[in-house]
Amino acid sequence: MDCNELRDTPEECEEAAGSSLKLLYFGRPPITVRGPITRNLYHFSELEPAQIVDKEDAGYLLATTVFGIAQ
Repeated sequence: MDCNELRDTPEECEEAAGSSLKLLYFGRPPITVRGPITRNLYHFSELEPAQIVDKEDAGYLLATTVFGIAQ
């Protein structure tokens, strides 16, 4: 998602960038993951393997073998 779709001002966008992390999904089949802390749903697929994830959830997802940090 583009930050401008979620926030109204540049300041809100900058604040949000500090609280999120872009993760890369290494799997092939599409999956939907519920963040263990925020309870947000994250959708990953082979066509869209990189998604913005709340930092509170990112640590738990990175502890698995199917996610890494996107560049």
